[in-house]
Amino acid sequence: MHLRLLTLAVAATLTSLSLNATAAQGTAPAGSAGEVAPNTGSTAVAGAAVLPAPLTWNGITLYGVVDVGAAYQTHGTPLSDYFAQGLEYGISANSRQRVVALAPNGLSQTRLGLKGDYEFRDGWHALFTAESRINPLSGEIANGPKSLVQNNGVPAAAQNSNGDSSQAGQLLSAAAWVGIRSRDFGTLTLGRQNGLLYDNILRYDPLGGSYAFSLIGYSATAAGGGNSEYNRLNDSVRYIYAPGPWHVGAQYQAAGQEVGGQAYQFNLGADAGPWSADLTYAAKVNGLALSTFSPTAAQLTALQASGYPLTSVVKATASDTRALGLFGKFDGGGWSAYAGIENIVYSTPDLGSADVSVGASTVGGYTIGNLAANPYGNAKTLQVTWAGARYALTQELELSGGFYHYRQNSYAGGSNAGCGSAVSSACSGSENAGSLVIDYRFDPRLDVYSGIFLTHVDGGLASGFLYTSNLSITSGVRFRF
Repeated sequence: MHLRLLTLAVAATLTSLSLNATAAQGTAPAGSAGEVAPNTGSTAVAGAAVLPAPLTWNGITLYGVVDVGAAYQTHGTPLSDYFAQGLEYGISANSRQRVVALAPNGLSQTRLGLKGDYEFRDGWHALFTAESRINPLSGEIANGPKSLVQNNGVPAAAQNSNGDSSQAGQLLSAAAWVGIRSRDFGTLTLGRQNGLLYDNILRYDPLGGSYAFSLIGYSATAAGGGNSEYNRLNDSVRYIYAPGPWHVGAQYQAAGQEVGGQAYQFNLGADAGPWSADLTYAAKVNGLALSTFSPTAAQLTALQASGYPLTSVVKATASDTRALGLFGKFDGGGWSAYAGIENIVYSTPDLGSADVSVGASTVGGYTIGNLAANPYGNAKTLQVTWAGARYALTQELELSGGFYHYRQNSYAGGSNAGCGSAVSSACSGSENAGSLVIDYRFDPRLDVYSGIFLTHVDGGLASGFLYTSNLSITSGVRFRF
């Protein structure tokens, strides 16, 4: 229903755009997977310098991406119609079988959106963005929680691809914000929009947040400051001021807006010649991570006895999170180097809100059927580091690659205190991933790509996993407008 309404709205817009398309040029910085930048209203697309002749009418632009291909995986899971990534490109707890399948959203998630940039006074612009993310193989709006619900009570060895996400079937699952930009006073935006941390993950990831080739793109843990749901923040206020080479930003979400307590993020950065750097802090009070009900007798009994609709009930783990990230980039002309480090601390929240309790509604209107409210007797720390590069072999051909490393401390208590094995998910552990991608652009709108992505887990990060590594080989075609 949501998709039909969106299609009708876009069809009406296209009728006007087809009669009034302009030849305006749109600049898109490299190193991003096509996200809409809330501070500018522009669309950034990996590997593209300039997109010609956008469909623009009176300052309103229709834009989109379609990305489809095929993949081979040594230890994967079947395709999902709802999971934003489509396939589990990285190793996951339920990864177990050889997969040869169609593969959506390898380099960029398929999307359709409208954005506006209207100068109503000299130096003053009104802005908006409305964007939906789609699975191009099923036509369904991206919906991570629904992929979890579909696997409630299903053994890991029989599950299809699933995972938590900020995209939960909303009509405008990616962005719905309005704002104002002043040449002298900066940019203020309000609504559902990327977090400052998420924008920097996209900017400083050598694979631009790719699902199929980037660990920090496939899993939104780093982009959400610890939990995938918060890479985008509903009902948030965001301000960016960029006087010359320096830029500062702040973002705030009040308690009760969306789910849980308040969220706030701050950013300080600079661009000096070929060098760019940003320092970002993000915190979320009473944040949630969603998961499926396991097929154990106790979990199944709790699920059936909850009295909540089985089509919308999920498990949740609550935590307070704090993340600090430092990111850098060097642009050498035909090549660019990227690096980042982020430290995330999880602690047990002081729950005092009905918004975070069994029976409460969470992102996308799903119901919390089971809540782990005291998961961290000791603070959990997750360190995320990465480095990589992009190199233009020719004007049309680009090579990119990255290495990603997660490291978790041991926060277990009792007999498992200090553990480093897979006996408990609270033991210390690590995840490593590496990728290499070649991308050929026929023109700024159409490209084909192929690459490999190897992921491996050990210790506590491998607890409950059926296998500990996955090699994913993905090829695809991407069309942008």
